[in-house]
Amino acid sequence: MSSDSNFLNQYAASGRFRNGAPRSFSITDSGVYFLQSDGPFDPVLQLKRLDPVTSEIESLFDPKTSLVAHQDIPEAEKARRERLREAGQGITAYSASTDGRYITFALNGSLVVVDALTQTNHIPSYQGVVDPRITSDGRTIACVIEDAVWIIPTLSPDLGYQISPIDGNKWGISDFLSAEEFGRSQGIWWSPNGEQLLAQFTNDDQVSEIHLGNPAEPTAGAKTIKYPFAGTNNPKIGLRVFSAKDVSQSITWDTENFPYLSTAGWVSNSAIYAVVLSRSQQELHVLNFDLQGSASVAEILTSPTWVESNPQLHAVTETSRLNVLDDFSNNARRLFKNGVAISSPELYVRRICYSNENFVIFEATSDSACNQIFKLDSDEITQLTHGENYSTVLAASESALLTSTTSFDSEPKYQFVTEAATVNIPDFSLAPRIPLNLKKLSQTKQNRVVVLLPEKFKGPLPVIMAPYGGPHAQLVTASSRKYALDQWFADQGFAVIVADGPGSIGVNPEWEHTIYKDFAKSLEFQLSALAQADAELPGTLDLNRVGIRGWSFGGYLAALATMVRPDIFKAAVAGAPVTSWELYDSAYTERYLGNPKDEIETYQKNSLLTLTPKQIGKLLIVHGLADDNVLSAHSLQLSTHLINLGLVHQFLPLSNVTHMTPQHSVTSTLLTMELDFFNQHLKN
Repeated sequence: MSSDSNFLNQYAASGRFRNGAPRSFSITDSGVYFLQSDGPFDPVLQLKRLDPVTSEIESLFDPKTSLVAHQDIPEAEKARRERLREAGQGITAYSASTDGRYITFALNGSLVVVDALTQTNHIPSYQGVVDPRITSDGRTIACVIEDAVWIIPTLSPDLGYQISPIDGNKWGISDFLSAEEFGRSQGIWWSPNGEQLLAQFTNDDQVSEIHLGNPAEPTAGAKTIKYPFAGTNNPKIGLRVFSAKDVSQSITWDTENFPYLSTAGWVSNSAIYAVVLSRSQQELHVLNFDLQGSASVAEILTSPTWVESNPQLHAVTETSRLNVLDDFSNNARRLFKNGVAISSPELYVRRICYSNENFVIFEATSDSACNQIFKLDSDEITQLTHGENYSTVLAASESALLTSTTSFDSEPKYQFVTEAATVNIPDFSLAPRIPLNLKKLSQTKQNRVVVLLPEKFKGPLPVIMAPYGGPHAQLVTASSRKYALDQWFADQGFAVIVADGPGSIGVNPEWEHTIYKDFAKSLEFQLSALAQADAELPGTLDLNRVGIRGWSFGGYLAALATMVRPDIFKAAVAGAPVTSWELYDSAYTERYLGNPKDEIETYQKNSLLTLTPKQIGKLLIVHGLADDNVLSAHSLQLSTHLINLGLVHQFLPLSNVTHMTPQHSVTSTLLTMELDFFNQHLKN
């Protein structure tokens, strides 16, 4: 493929080949609901319904036809989307009743209530609505408006009222750390009978303030937000139950010693569970609360490094406690039921997808690049999917599964599966028109490396390493579409190496935890991957012309590479790099490096700002100035540090761009600049 802008324009305009794909599925009694845009260049998500009997699909609500489609998005909703890396427009989340008749969602701050039976919708006059959630019986909606929880009758939506107190707390919204670092965006939970509501509250008065401005608009005021830096005050969070019949009730635990709420929910109409962690995340408690007044610790888990936790690793029913935990004695991640390991040590369990009193659906793998779906029924495990595929559960119910399956050489396939039939759901996304020339290197339990090459080439190729490199990520998976951009770089005359190093998921606990207090191990592995690729593909790589590109942790790794090994890494593009870990958030950083008050040497060892190289490779630093995750201060301080050392580099600030860089023009132009940078410094 030529180096013109055709691929990059398609890549950017199609939302990185995601626009048009079906997503956000819910299985109800009257059909399967999901979100989907009209095509690959349409980012506006509609609400659709699949009839499993007839296989017909209908659009129930198209935001492009709504009068509220052009309203401003509330700041709280923008923050929620940024935490979720949500780049879609229109309807990005919704909530449906069990029977599927009533569906509710927020559209640019307005509440929308859809009656699927009568094909009508109502948009009451509320403004600033965030994250509406409907009861299972469809009678009542809870949502957040200006940091307060509101209750809204579904059939009389204009008669809503605020239920949370006016006490200076933020109600009903997941806090920054829970959303960003524990994967929990939910802050309100309805009881099974819909008569009580569990809600989170957050007090961030003691959390550090930061100010994000847009230098391109010097007269515009800066946005002030709260940011819990490592070693500083965290927000204080808690839970309260609201009821139409009784007074509200506080759900209390030792929040001073266990400040993190990984997940929570209802066990029954009179019982609640919560999963909480210590600040070091080396101790986790599963708590049970009886609304009659009793509380108990159902389970205590500890680790000398950290205890893994997010909402997809825990499920609690009236009769069982399910956890995905690290079994260090067998070096395995396993499914535990009531404290007893159920799954084989040979399986790496990724997550719990669905559970009820009878069975559990979960995902696991024995091949790190792949993923399979399993069912636990009466303590017997059945594998439901097979092959060198990456299969995942998008929704599940008592009698149905909705799955996505892809592989190294196939596009995603979306299917609704029951005992009676399998229905294919159309995918309107753009399939990358770029043939992969992918070489999988020999794999061990702790080694996953692929190399993308041009279709035709002569002589040794300059190399671009393209890692993420940090914990909790995985790039090498059986998903052809994930390699399209890497293949495009390869087609411009490079060998592109994608390698998952220590800390990455899908292998075993030892491999993940080996990165504890030593992020530089990621660079050691990239060097090993480079040597392995050269050995297994003799004559293909030119090791005198090696570059590296990455974003976020990958940006940190790219800058680190050219600062400590400029003899190997002659060019690096460091996007949104973390350069000083004291400047990153507490939950992530302290999980892996400890508290900076106690680990001064650890933070110095892992910082880019303590390095004093005599020379570096060619370095391009890129950072969005509106980034509220990895603050642009990281790159600014690195640039200042390099200037003080007399080291020449380039710095590209992106005005009004966040950590996601979702803008079409930014995506395509930035990638063009990266290509020009590598052409200049690795070819000329």
